[in-house]
Amino acid sequence: MISTTYTVTTTAVKIYDKTNASERIYLRATGSDVFVGGANVSTSNGLKLDANAVVEIYLDGAETLYAIVNTGSHSLAVLSPSQS
Repeated sequence: MISTTYTVTTTAVKIYDKTNASERIYLRATGSDVFVGGANVSTSNGLKLDANAVVEIYLDGAETLYAIVNTGSHSLAVLSPSQS
């Protein structure tokens, strides 16, 4: 597994790029709620990740995941398979 921490701001940040295989990844927002989704993610259409909760997401190999926050900048930890 690979653990990566991203700084997420009010502009969508790519946090997971498509691969050739379906995978489970784990996300944990620290400090504030983070919203995840496609390239057009916003705080109104994204999936809300509550601060400090660990969330498991199953992604099709063709999916790319982005994150955004409502204000400021906050950290998001992503744990993904090492072959990603």
